[in-house]
Amino acid sequence: ELKGATEAKRKADEGFLKSTSKNCDERRAEFNNFLKQRQEELDGCNKALEHLTSDSARELTSRSVKSGGSFLELSGKSSLVSERALRQLQAEAVRIGSRRLSSLVAQGRKALPNGGFTAVLGSMDTMLKALADEAASDQAKKDKCQENYQTIASTVSKQTFLVQKHAAKIAVLENKVEDFQNKQAQAEEDIDENNKELASMKKMRETEAATYAAEKKDHQNSVTLLKETHAMLAKFYSAEKSKENTGLLQEAVTPEGTSQENKDLMRSEAKYTLSDKNELKGAASMILGMIEHIISGLEGDIASSTAEEQKAIAEYDAQKAELETSNKELQSTITDLKGDIIKGQAKISEMDGDKTAAQEEVGAQNAFKSQIKGECDWTISKFTERFEKRESEAAGIKRAKDLLANTGLSLLQRHSSSHASLRGVMQAQ
Repeated sequence: ELKGATEAKRKADEGFLKSTSKNCDERRAEFNNFLKQRQEELDGCNKALEHLTSDSARELTSRSVKSGGSFLELSGKSSLVSERALRQLQAEAVRIGSRRLSSLVAQGRKALPNGGFTAVLGSMDTMLKALADEAASDQAKKDKCQENYQTIASTVSKQTFLVQKHAAKIAVLENKVEDFQNKQAQAEEDIDENNKELASMKKMRETEAATYAAEKKDHQNSVTLLKETHAMLAKFYSAEKSKENTGLLQEAVTPEGTSQENKDLMRSEAKYTLSDKNELKGAASMILGMIEHIISGLEGDIASSTAEEQKAIAEYDAQKAELETSNKELQSTITDLKGDIIKGQAKISEMDGDKTAAQEEVGAQNAFKSQIKGECDWTISKFTERFEKRESEAAGIKRAKDLLANTGLSLLQRHSSSHASLRGVMQAQ
């Protein structure tokens, strides 16, 4: 997207540059043509003025002044010619609305009684020079305005592109920083979950360990009790067997004062036969065997639960180590992410500074454009109109000047010829 915007901006700038260059070439050719015409006009005026003010013309004028009455006639005709030229100039002034030509007419009429058409010619030359100076000044102002406008447009375009470029980079950096922050938050959340799991595992392990210890103790106590019982029973049955072997088993004597119930019980016990005692012996063996089996089972349970406890401890230690390693890695990741976030924010700040600088430059260029806009727009929009008006003014002055110069010179030549003929006649006489 940024590349597309940049390409479009580049094409627009190239089009603007091509159009501006074309306009500049056209204006340069127009101005050069104008200067050429102006120079040709000025050269013609200068040649005419040089001819009128040459030594031969001055000498002729001085001789005419000495000629007395003939010069009065010449002076009167010169005044009429000057008045005619000034009337033409006044008409041109009214046609094009030129105050300068009207002013020149007024100056000419004021000068006619004193200096004749020579003074009027001097005023015309002064006005032509003023027009040429004004034309050069207008051209310089126009060129400067166009140069300033082109510079402003180019600078604004460039700085606007930089603003867009920096804004795009800032957006990319902000997305990266946001991604770093999200990853940091996720890592911190994972650490929290790991810590909760560690706490839960620890509590469960402690509960299992306590249960194992209690059950093991109960089993061990049961084994101890059963072993003691087994020993007591084994000892008793061993003693009974010894009595049987020695024939010492006798009927019990009923003590004096024994109740009838007890006497009947004692007689019942005395009725045992040898086969009954053999059955009792088998039962005793079975009881002892059962006790031994229970003891063996309890001891097996103790061994089995101990093995399971050791396995549970090993699994707990492995899971704990894995979670703690994960926490360390996550913490390292968080540290790296914090560094990336700081770097990204610093880059954003730098880019934002560059963007602000570009925006300020755009503002400064626009402010400068506003400052010169009034005068420059007027200069550029009025340039052709003022140029054409000056051309009309200069043309009117030149026509009047040509009338004065050509007519005045003809009168001088005719007066000089008459004066030479009169001198020839007098010399002949």
